[in-house]
Amino acid sequence: MLSAARDTLAPVLIRAEDMGVTFVLENIEDIEPADRARLCAALDWQALALSVDTGHAHYAHGSTGGPPVDYFIRDAGTKLAHVHLQDADGFGRSAMVQSCGPGCLRPLRKPGPTRARSLSCPKAGMIPSARYLQSLGLAE
Repeated sequence: MLSAARDTLAPVLIRAEDMGVTFVLENIEDIEPADRARLCAALDWQALALSVDTGHAHYAHGSTGGPPVDYFIRDAGTKLAHVHLQDADGFGRSAMVQSCGPGCLRPLRKPGPTRARSLSCPKAGMIPSARYLQSLGLAE
């Protein structure tokens, strides 16, 4: 698997490094969040990092036996470069990030490298979700 990943990603990662871009691997229906971190470490490319989609992690936890969302963030470690904040009810998307709860976002408060964050929710939930993230100290 490592050899196939290296062969598949090498052209993309070489181009990303040449452009000064970081390519991130996002979780989808991952059951073991440390797998992507191990793959990233084994490939050892400067232009390769990890992204955690909190909605995908929450879905995996509720539907496929994956661990809670905070494990995905914690297990990404120093290779975490991006967090896509969205919520899911374990079966599909919900309207706001709030129902994720502050516990799943707690690892983002720890000191570390600057992390990009994006928020995905229906238009009606955008402002309430942004205010919720502000109350946690995760948004300005």
